[in-house]
Amino acid sequence: MTQKKVKVIISSVIVLIIIIVFFFVREEYDDNRWKNEFIHFDSTYINGELEYVALASHAVVFKIKGNKSKYIFSPQTSELNENRIFDHFAKKGDIIIKNKFADTLKLLKSKKVYLYSFDQVEWSPDSLQ
Repeated sequence: MTQKKVKVIISSVIVLIIIIVFFFVREEYDDNRWKNEFIHFDSTYINGELEYVALASHAVVFKIKGNKSKYIFSPQTSELNENRIFDHFAKKGDIIIKNKFADTLKLLKSKKVYLYSFDQVEWSPDSLQ
């Protein structure tokens, strides 16, 4: 083998290792980010008028009027909400209610209540200390 081929092979292996490390670190970052976003959502009492709702990285993000926080969660479409997809159905001006650590979010729309359960991430308040 020529020295040039050896350099190309070594360079290719180094680039491949860097790519693998990048994707591993990125996946860990995304997992931690999602967990932190869920902890913020889960541990917060939410009661207010919906300012906006949108899709965000396989989840839904929404903001309550007069509140600086954005909340990210993964609502489940079911009979509890007449199989209405949250980000298509919830609109500006609707009311959102969720108690701290509740497993269900309430969407009040035209004096009717729609319930949305959501994907959970395992965590405990002790893990925050």
